[in-house]
Amino acid sequence: MHDATPTVESSGRIPDDAPALRNPAVTTAESMMDAALAVSPAGLLHARATAPCLRLEARDPCRFIITTAWHEYSGDLSQGLVLQALRGAEGAPGSPICHSGNMLECRHRGRRLSLDVESHIVDFGIRRLPGRVVLFHESRFHRPEGLAGRLRPFARLRYEYAISAENPVLQLTVTLTAEPGLRLIAPRITTALDALSPAGARTAIRRLIAWGPGGKAATQPSGQTGAVTLHEGPARHLLLPEEPRYGGTAQACHLRLSDGHLLASVKGTPQADGMLHWLVLRYACPTLPRGGSMTIREERLRLDEASIDPTPDAAEQTIGGAVSVAIEAAREAEASWDAGGTAPDRRPASARIALTPPTGAAGETAALRGNIKLLGSALAQSRLAACASAEAPIGPQAIGLASRACCQADIEGDWLRHWCRVLGVAPRYHRKLWEDCTVPQMLWEAGMLEPGRRGLGFAVGREDLPALFASRGVEVLATDLDSADSRATAWTQTGQHADRLESLHRPRLLPEEGFRRRVQFRPVDMTAIPADLLQGEFDFVWSVCALEHLGSLEAGEAFVRTAMRCLRPGGIAVHTTEFNLDPTGPTVETGPTVLYQRRHLERLGESLAAAGHAMLPLRDPAGDRQLFDQLVDLPPYAHQGGPENSPHLRLVLAGHTVTSVALVIRAGGA
Repeated sequence: MHDATPTVESSGRIPDDAPALRNPAVTTAESMMDAALAVSPAGLLHARATAPCLRLEARDPCRFIITTAWHEYSGDLSQGLVLQALRGAEGAPGSPICHSGNMLECRHRGRRLSLDVESHIVDFGIRRLPGRVVLFHESRFHRPEGLAGRLRPFARLRYEYAISAENPVLQLTVTLTAEPGLRLIAPRITTALDALSPAGARTAIRRLIAWGPGGKAATQPSGQTGAVTLHEGPARHLLLPEEPRYGGTAQACHLRLSDGHLLASVKGTPQADGMLHWLVLRYACPTLPRGGSMTIREERLRLDEASIDPTPDAAEQTIGGAVSVAIEAAREAEASWDAGGTAPDRRPASARIALTPPTGAAGETAALRGNIKLLGSALAQSRLAACASAEAPIGPQAIGLASRACCQADIEGDWLRHWCRVLGVAPRYHRKLWEDCTVPQMLWEAGMLEPGRRGLGFAVGREDLPALFASRGVEVLATDLDSADSRATAWTQTGQHADRLESLHRPRLLPEEGFRRRVQFRPVDMTAIPADLLQGEFDFVWSVCALEHLGSLEAGEAFVRTAMRCLRPGGIAVHTTEFNLDPTGPTVETGPTVLYQRRHLERLGESLAAAGHAMLPLRDPAGDRQLFDQLVDLPPYAHQGGPENSPHLRLVLAGHTVTSVALVIRAGGA
């Protein structure tokens, strides 16, 4: 038996009232709302018609029992086991499924280590918070070091299951943390579902449906035994339909993967009758920096007696109608139930948004645009407030070193919240904030933000990044156009041009003495980089929203290729630019602002490869289908009098829908 000690933490109070039993009359409405929740952006559209309630019936972490209006949870946290059963109309639990951890894998001295999560648990317990309970277990892993083979701790892995009184979703958060001074090579962590189709249960699972970058795909093992690969690569949503064995209604288990871009594979173990018994999701990243963390979040939802198709495709097409009908059905059912004098108060919370009345045809168009922006702003504020209330790991989080396009999942990620804290800004759904956070994130993952490194920034304007990098001990050379150059006039007039070192100092990041010791400034034209900077003496180079302003697509590509000569072998370049989301149609090829398409970036990658460099593959933005990834912002923007928090991840430039993209390139010759 491993040396594990239970921990019980307490904050706030959990209501001790018994969970209210659900009236069968509202089952249809609840099922429709569950389906809406499964596909809506993190539950913003989810308005339950059930009284919030949560009861901790058995508090021993080794034999806990927790009940809500929807589920009963039980298990043994010392063994990493969390069982979840649906509660029927009379409150009795059905057959449970098992949530567990499974394995940690990584490379050490050329060998792949595979370590069992449950057998390495050193701490576990129950945290009591207002309106919810968090179950946790933490494992610590050791590996042999030196000639004597002395065991040294190298990583910690923590699983947290958050159970809410107001929401049927089980929120799973898994955090892998490397010990200080140790780097993890090719780490893989897993989440698992077990006991999916127990004998005698009225439902069973025979297939997996996944929504990934390539769309929807269904997999069903046929005559196979042992572990079967059901899905490979990223996915944003998984569905396990629980089909009735003996007639009656079906159930379903949804998994929304907030960090699905890190998903490597999904494997399952079928039983002799073809029903799935065990499912393992394996997440991977290339390297975890020293002392860094990798966090995986899943939202797990079991549906009961769904009378509409609960799959994302079906519900996405009629999401507004489904929510509206569900709310009205719940209200009608509770009104008739209240008449009998037996129902508790379970009315959905209402929200009021003032919409602008239209005046005339032109007024109608302007009002419609304003109303959409206002609704988007309200949703964005609500979502940001929900994210801010969630617990976030302290310190940077690994997300995988790769070229990537701006998306909603990134804005809501713990990694971006970390850099917002460092920069002293509040998170918001804005692509420019995403750029300012993505550049340091990629450089940190590449091991570049360490004392003694040298960085070169182009067209830095009034960025915070030179001061941020200097605060990490990096020696920085910041550059921008000479203020005497006529091309700098527009940037100077809008406060986006740097002409001296003082304009880059940020006292909140580091004192002036340290800033002046580590940061230098000089005028540099990106189209004519001085020869003394092309000697391969820098560890990294970067530019933010600059190369698209060099006059043409070709000029921007030429800058990227030339800037690689500034890097030492193995160095890293990170550049952000405009990205036209139409892969094949027309674009803006010349002018003050050009728009790159995937084909242009692929062409650039080929030319870099010919020179011995490697542009890391672009994470496909088509795989991100959350609400704000589909909402295209239109004028008036915030600086033009529009709503302050209107989502601004996609917008229209010169008639094209665009976002921001970050290119990550590794210099050859290492």
